[in-house]
Amino acid sequence: MFSKDYKTSFYLFYLFLLSIYVFYIFIPYVLNFTGYANHIILNHFSSNSHEAERFYIGHITDKINFNYFFLINTFSFFIISILFLILIKKNRITNNFDKLFIKASQSIILISLIFLFLDFYDYYYHYINILSESTEDKAFLDRNSFYNFFNGRRQTHYIVGSIFSIFCLKNNKFIIPIIFLSLISFIEIISLSRFYIFLIFASLLILSNKKAFLLLGIVIVTIIFYRFILLDNTMITLIKNFLFEPISINFDAIIKLSNAQIELTKIDIFEDLILKNIFTNFLFFDYSNSYYIFEEKYHPQIRSFAQFGLLDILAYPLQILFISILLYLLKKILEKFYDFTDLYIITGVFCSFMIIRGSAIYGLSFMIKMQIIFIIISLCCFLIKKFDII
Repeated sequence: MFSKDYKTSFYLFYLFLLSIYVFYIFIPYVLNFTGYANHIILNHFSSNSHEAERFYIGHITDKINFNYFFLINTFSFFIISILFLILIKKNRITNNFDKLFIKASQSIILISLIFLFLDFYDYYYHYINILSESTEDKAFLDRNSFYNFFNGRRQTHYIVGSIFSIFCLKNNKFIIPIIFLSLISFIEIISLSRFYIFLIFASLLILSNKKAFLLLGIVIVTIIFYRFILLDNTMITLIKNFLFEPISINFDAIIKLSNAQIELTKIDIFEDLILKNIFTNFLFFDYSNSYYIFEEKYHPQIRSFAQFGLLDILAYPLQILFISILLYLLKKILEKFYDFTDLYIITGVFCSFMIIRGSAIYGLSFMIKMQIIFIIISLCCFLIKKFDII
């Protein structure tokens, strides 16, 4: 199922990044010129009861130069792509993973699985309560109530466990990874989510051989559209709901840029943007402990949309530089142990969505945290072999 050809995985990974760029940046840019983007946003605000919100949306979008907006997003995405290019570049000296490293990876999956079982236990009772208390005809389609369980809940073990599970699958370890991935997929499906299962199967597709492309491609398309199909959408409604994802995230960015336009007239760029943030902790980042030029001081959000994380590259240039340097240095250290290309590719898939749909700082700092985990495992394996502990 898995490919041993690095070039194939490399090109598939960048095809994956290109698809993100097209879906989240290029398509919204085109739709903004046709007016269809506004139509999709306004469709979620009734003209009978949300006239003020509809006027506000038009007022904000009229002030944005979409050519500049597109160029800003393209530039930011280009920087992220270059960083990933550096990280997934294959080592000159290739050291294959040994049994110790793979066993350590399985141990991490087991720890993540314990936390996942605890989440499933809690979610089961949440799910039953929703079904019993809901007044809807199809309570099992109450996505908003299901989502409330996960909102604000730590999900690091979902990502870490998934990354090492995919890695172990490629290294012919099946039982523990399949249990973990099956459970997380089941939780995603019954909660009408698709974030993690999409990233899991996207990673599998990138690392797979040609024989598995068609099957995994069908699975990914099913994951993307299954929720819309369950909701009995017409084709037009399905398309609108599908496009609402990138359009809503771009609207979040438009609101933030409209705030930055005003803020730029009141600040000293070097003092406020650079000096005020020079000691900001980028590994355990907190927006409230930093100066954020896109803060919604003047134009508030009118609805809770996913955040467009690429703007962090403009808001925290010094932190992005520090992160980039640290990523490169840690990569050089890791090259002394093993060839981490596969793990970088898998982690890159997850981090790319953390960046585009959340925060560039969070996404890139998570990559650093994964590198630290890789280093700890590698050092432990090295010491065990050196002193013949096992």
